[in-house]
Parts: sequence; structure tokens; C-alpha cells
Amino acid sequence: MTAKYTDVLKKLKERILAGEYDGDKPFPSETALARQAKISRSTAHRVIGELRRLGFVTGAPGENPRLTKVAASRKIGVIVPRHAYSEIFPQIVGELSRRAQAESYTLLFGDISSADPARRAADAKALAEKFVQEGVAGVMFQPIEYVSGAERLNGEVLSVLDRAGIAVVLCDYDIVPPPRRSGFDVVGMNNFLAGGAMAAHLASAGAKRLSFLMRPHSPLSIQNRARGAAVEASSAGLAWAQLEAEPDDAAAIGAHMRKFRPDAFICGNDAIAANLKQTLEKIGKGVPKDVLLAGFDDVAYARFMSPPLTSMHQPCGQIADAVFDRLMARMSSRSLPPQEIYLPGRIVVRESTQRPVRAKSVSEKERKQNE
Repeated sequence: MTAKYTDVLKKLKERILAGEYDGDKPFPSETALARQAKISRSTAHRVIGELRRLGFVTGAPGENPRLTKVAASRKIGVIVPRHAYSEIFPQIVGELSRRAQAESYTLLFGDISSADPARRAADAKALAEKFVQEGVAGVMFQPIEYVSGAERLNGEVLSVLDRAGIAVVLCDYDIVPPPRRSGFDVVGMNNFLAGGAMAAHLASAGAKRLSFLMRPHSPLSIQNRARGAAVEASSAGLAWAQLEAEPDDAAAIGAHMRKFRPDAFICGNDAIAANLKQTLEKIGKGVPKDVLLAGFDDVAYARFMSPPLTSMHQPCGQIADAVFDRLMARMSSRSLPPQEIYLPGRIVVRESTQRPVRAKSVSEKERKQNE
């Protein structure tokens, strides 16, 4: 029975994907399927149950199954403006592609690689309109960032998809600041807790005066990291400052060093941390001798910096799986309440947050030996 079940399920999926059925054509009932495929009623029940689980058909058990929009499309769109300049999203998209192939979906992409954030925003909206024309069933969207008016621009992209009845899952963060919610599903790392964890690590490493550096128009993910770090810094009794500046702005960084005198920096991501390290060196400050330094994302070059950078590792595989699962659920039922799925990150401790051990003087060693 297992071999017959597998064969019928495979052939039925192939017929659906080939377009033999459409949303208006009645799908075989369990009785009709059993008769057509010459299988038992219980086997037909199992086949249709699996098609229902995969999102090919809808309808409660016992009802005549109906082909879903998901089955008619089998296409998922990906709108990721950060894909061109971040190591994190290629990993997430790669895992998402693997899941899509396993479930017989096609992943559609577009070119949103401009260095100009405003151009990326325009390209994202154009891509959303293209996905509507191509009849995609769902879209993973990583919000546009580092541009003035990001909330409005993201809203315009989502409005194109929402009007067309396309399921959307946001990846990384919501398009509106907490405690507000956009009404869309969100999957990402828990940036608030990650920021707090990094501040706690720096406190344990001996930091007393902690600064958080972010670029202008930083996305909500980085803002949430700063909020979590601020709460933990206050709890740990650290002096706290938040600086919004370009990491290579030596004048701004130097002025902040003179005014606040931080002995540790948390940066919004690893790229900011790498640039800040170079700026600190230009103004005569060493890492970690004078300033402890940490970032987020744990990109490849974090390991090869000198010194290697302490960073928060993102759970890319888990994020991709959660995005795909939530897209399947959302495509099957648009009426589901929106969910926020935030996964824990993991601190990878490296030399950038480890103070050099100062050698004790001979007299101090001798004194301790004589005590």
C-alpha cells in the first residue's frame, strides 16, 4: 500500500504542477480518486491529506478538496535589498531555496543591488509589481533600510503585494517600531535580547563605559539591539551612550571619545565594527588595549580581523525554515493571526573583547610569594 500511495501522490502532484487542474476545475473527491487510481478509499484519504498538508488543496477532511491558489502558482518571490551587501541573507535565501525545491516550489528573485538606498527602494516596489504579474503565491520580504522614510517606502511595497492577495512574511524585523505592529508575520533573530546579551558580555569583560554605534537611518533590527543593550547596561551599572554616525567619520568618533570616554563599543553589525576599528586606530586607540569592540552577524571576515571580532551569530538556517513554514501556513489561510517568531542568537567570543593580561612587576610577585 505504501508504494501505491507514493506513486499516486507523486503523479497527482505532477498533474497539478503541469497545470492540468486550475482553481476553477473541481478536484477529485476521495471516492473519485479511489476509483480513478484504483486504490482503496483509505489510501485516497491519505493522499488527499498529504496534498492538504503541502498546501495543494484546501477543505476540511470529509469535504470535497479544492485546488488552492498555492497549487496553481507554486512560485515564491524573494525581495531582499540586503542580499547584495550582507553575508547573512545569502545564507538565509540559500536555505529557503533548498526548502522550496524539496516542496516543488520555484523561488523567484530580482536585481536589487544598487548602492543607492533610494534606488533599492524603487527596485523593490517594481519587483513586487512584477511578482503580482507572475502570480506568485507568497513573498519573503526583508524591509528596505538605511534610507529616510523607510517605513513609508516599505509600506508601499507591501501594499502592492497585499492588494493582490499575496501572502507575505517579513524577514529580520517589522516595518514599524515597537510596540506597534504592521499586521504581517515576522521572522528573525531576537535583536532586543541579543543586544542585552552583548552588553552583559562586555560588562563581564570589564567594560565600565559602553557606547553603541549605529549608522544614520539604521533599520529597526539595529535599533532593537541598541534598546536591549541600553536596558542591560543600566542593569549592570554601566555608563551608557548611543552614537549615530558613520563609523569612518573620524571627527565624530574622536569627539565622542573625548566627551564620553567609552572603554567599549557595541556596533550595529560587523561591517560597522570593522570600519570603526580602523577609525579608532587613526585617532590613536587600540582594540582591545584601549577599547573593547563587538558586532553582530558573525560574518566570515569577523574571524580574520586583527584582533578577531566578537560577534553575535545569527541562526540563518532556523530563520529560513521558520520563514518557509510560516509562508506555507499564510498561503493556505490568509485569515491566520499574524505571528512574530524571534529566534535566539549566539555570542562568539573572540580577542576583540578580551583585555590583554598585564604582566605583574617582579616586586609584586616577590611580595605575594613572601606573604
